[in-house]
Amino acid sequence: MNPAAKFHRRPVHKRILLDPKAVKKFYERELDDWRWMKEVPRDELLDLLPKGFEFATKPRTHQLACTVLGTKLDRFLFSLEMGAGKSKIILDLIRLRKYEGNLCGALIAVPFLINLESWRNQLKEHAPDLTYEVLEGDKAQRLAMLSHPEPRDVYLINYAGLPVYMAGAKRETKKGTKHRAIVLEEAEAFSDRFDFIALDECHIGLSSVKSLQYQLTKMLSWRADCCYGTTGTPMGRDPEKFWPQMHVIDKGDTLGHSIAMFHAAYFREVPNHWSYSGFDYVFDNKKKLHLHRTLQHRSLRYEDSEFSDMPAITYVRIPVNMTAVQVKRNEEIVKLAREAVLAGEPPTAPFIRQRQTVAGFIAVKGEDDTRIEVAFTPNPKIDALEQFLWELNEEEKLVIFHSYVYSGVLISELLTKLKVKHCGVGHGYKEPALQLRRFITDPKMRVFVANCGAGGTGVDGLQKVCRYMMFYESPTGPSQRKQAEKRLHRDGQKYVCHVYDLVAQGISIDQRVLDSIAEGKDLFESVVNGKEIVK
Repeated sequence: MNPAAKFHRRPVHKRILLDPKAVKKFYERELDDWRWMKEVPRDELLDLLPKGFEFATKPRTHQLACTVLGTKLDRFLFSLEMGAGKSKIILDLIRLRKYEGNLCGALIAVPFLINLESWRNQLKEHAPDLTYEVLEGDKAQRLAMLSHPEPRDVYLINYAGLPVYMAGAKRETKKGTKHRAIVLEEAEAFSDRFDFIALDECHIGLSSVKSLQYQLTKMLSWRADCCYGTTGTPMGRDPEKFWPQMHVIDKGDTLGHSIAMFHAAYFREVPNHWSYSGFDYVFDNKKKLHLHRTLQHRSLRYEDSEFSDMPAITYVRIPVNMTAVQVKRNEEIVKLAREAVLAGEPPTAPFIRQRQTVAGFIAVKGEDDTRIEVAFTPNPKIDALEQFLWELNEEEKLVIFHSYVYSGVLISELLTKLKVKHCGVGHGYKEPALQLRRFITDPKMRVFVANCGAGGTGVDGLQKVCRYMMFYESPTGPSQRKQAEKRLHRDGQKYVCHVYDLVAQGISIDQRVLDSIAEGKDLFESVVNGKEIVK
């Protein structure tokens, strides 16, 4: 008996033995390869679209190539770098289907609730002619949204919200909680509403064949006429995660109809007496190029270097919904600012408090006159950062800029909780030169946390290993902001730089800071000089 099975008192999985000839035949199949589409001239791509169709916004060449592929193939995975405009591709495909009179209803599933707000903005920009509904709220609210007398073109939902429509509730038993299971009648009724399924960042939602999300999305996809996935993550360190994604999207045409066949073709069995099955599947690196070639059958990967008409730097604002407590706190701060102005005092303190509020904390004085920071719970910006880290390819590095010391503390606490290896400059980090060297030389050091004052200038070398930057909170001045951006967007950078801002919704301060920077102004100075008011 397997000693691990005896120790855990549970049965060992039996190996599924496959005919070696069948495995060889599967491995040596002749499949499509769509990489040649990258070389098709733009004019020819436009000629392949239905006559008379007009884009709401002009697509870039790589977006156009992907859209054409989507019109020719009903099931496909678009693997593009973050910031390359994957959302627009999906929305253009929906608009094309509606233009041809073939759209019954489209469902777009996203990983996190914060992504729903981003898709709202994308719909307004790239598909203003499509009607949409966001399926969020409690169960009663979500169910009521589907009973609208005029069905919407597009429905948005997060992966975790699918069980509301397709699975029963968790049940408590004497042995513990029983997991939710598909309720066939409800799941089929929900699935039949949609003939177009889009799975956003599917590497997050479909990472395991054992998950309920995999089962639910498979039913949605296989009952629909077409299904498209998007991901910013390439093969990565665990190629096994590609199988559930492709199986849901293309019904097994690319990587096989069973994961056992996929394992037999691309993995080695390594004995492990302490595992549940008695062995582990380890990917055979000699077959990496073959797997990459196989994936081209129903997927297309674009690297940054292939975006011929992309700018050298892209900007993305991530909307973050503030809590009711933060909004109320902001209202109190605005009232204090008005009182300060009437008293002839500069509203410096209210401005700083407003910025700290959206960052997720307040600073107060203790009994002994010491400064104490109190964090909001929940903290929407920290939650948004966590979700962003989930979406970012695990092989990519990220620089996070912040303005306030305690913001850096909150960021470091999150990274520690997520077990993300990080270093940085500013409060809590000793020997800046050593910290910088660690980030540049250690492939596992994923995040560099930098206070804008300490790391916004004079830091060189980040651009050699990193192309992603996030402003947890932006500096208020245009020169400081430019200096921070130039840590990545400078000589030595080989790729397109992606700059992300977490922008508070419901409180205007983040938006006003960025708008002032765009105008070449420092909002803080404008407030202090009386040219702007705290609002």
